[in-house]
Amino acid sequence: MWDKPMLLAWGIADKYLPQSIAEEFEKQNPENVKLRLIIEGVGHLPQEDWPEKVVTVRGFFLTSKFIKQGQR
Repeated sequence: MWDKPMLLAWGIADKYLPQSIAEEFEKQNPENVKLRLIIEGVGHLPQEDWPEKVVTVRGFFLTSKFIKQGQR
Protein backbone atom coordinates (compact mmCIF):
# COMPACT_ATOMS: atom_id res chain seq x y z
CA MET A 1 0.00 0.00 0.00
CA TRP A 2 1.23 3.48 -0.88
CA ASP A 3 1.35 5.70 2.23
CA LYS A 4 1.87 9.18 0.72
CA PRO A 5 -0.49 11.23 -1.44
CA MET A 6 0.20 10.69 -5.12
CA LEU A 7 -1.10 12.19 -8.33
CA LEU A 8 -0.82 9.96 -11.37
CA ALA A 9 -0.20 11.67 -14.69
CA TRP A 10 -0.75 9.04 -17.36
CA GLY A 11 -0.27 9.27 -21.10
CA ILE A 12 -2.94 7.40 -23.05
CA ALA A 13 -0.40 6.62 -25.78
CA ASP A 14 1.94 4.87 -23.29
CA LYS A 15 3.30 1.83 -25.18
CA TYR A 16 4.67 0.18 -22.03
CA LEU A 17 1.98 0.56 -19.38
CA PRO A 18 -1.71 0.73 -20.31
CA GLN A 19 -4.12 3.01 -18.49
CA SER A 20 -5.62 -0.05 -16.78
CA ILE A 21 -2.41 -0.37 -14.72
CA ALA A 22 -2.88 3.18 -13.38
CA GLU A 23 -6.54 2.51 -12.62
CA GLU A 24 -5.68 -0.69 -10.74
CA PHE A 25 -2.97 1.09 -8.74
CA GLU A 26 -5.48 3.78 -7.76
CA LYS A 27 -8.09 1.14 -6.88
CA GLN A 28 -5.65 -0.65 -4.57
CA ASN A 29 -4.64 2.62 -2.84
CA PRO A 30 -7.81 4.76 -2.85
CA GLU A 31 -6.86 6.89 0.15
CA ASN A 32 -3.56 8.13 -1.26
CA VAL A 33 -3.55 7.75 -5.03
CA LYS A 34 -5.57 10.01 -7.29
CA LEU A 35 -5.66 9.38 -11.01
CA ARG A 36 -6.39 12.90 -12.20
CA LEU A 37 -4.46 13.48 -15.37
CA ILE A 38 -5.02 11.30 -18.41
CA ILE A 39 -3.44 12.98 -21.43
CA GLU A 40 -4.41 12.22 -25.03
CA GLY A 41 -1.52 11.79 -27.43
CA VAL A 42 1.09 11.55 -24.68
CA GLY A 43 3.26 8.50 -24.11
CA HIS A 44 5.23 6.97 -21.26
CA LEU A 45 6.70 10.26 -20.01
CA PRO A 46 3.91 12.84 -19.79
CA GLN A 47 6.16 15.22 -17.84
CA GLU A 48 8.42 15.40 -20.90
CA ASP A 49 5.74 15.23 -23.61
CA TRP A 50 3.51 17.93 -22.11
CA PRO A 51 5.29 19.53 -19.13
CA GLU A 52 3.02 22.60 -18.96
CA LYS A 53 -0.08 20.48 -18.31
CA VAL A 54 1.66 18.30 -15.72
CA VAL A 55 3.04 21.32 -13.83
CA THR A 56 -0.36 23.04 -13.80
CA VAL A 57 -2.21 20.01 -12.46
CA ARG A 58 0.57 19.30 -9.97
CA GLY A 59 0.10 22.80 -8.56
CA PHE A 60 -3.62 22.23 -8.07
CA PHE A 61 -2.91 18.85 -6.48
CA LEU A 62 -0.36 20.25 -4.02
CA THR A 63 -2.75 22.96 -2.84
CA SER A 64 -5.80 20.70 -2.82
CA LYS A 65 -7.89 19.61 0.15
CA PHE A 66 -6.45 16.13 -0.43
CA ILE A 67 -2.99 17.35 0.63
CA LYS A 68 -4.11 19.89 3.23
CA GLN A 69 -5.83 17.24 5.35
CA GLY A 70 -2.49 16.42 6.93
CA GLN A 71 -1.57 13.67 4.50
CA ARG A 72 1.83 15.05 3.53
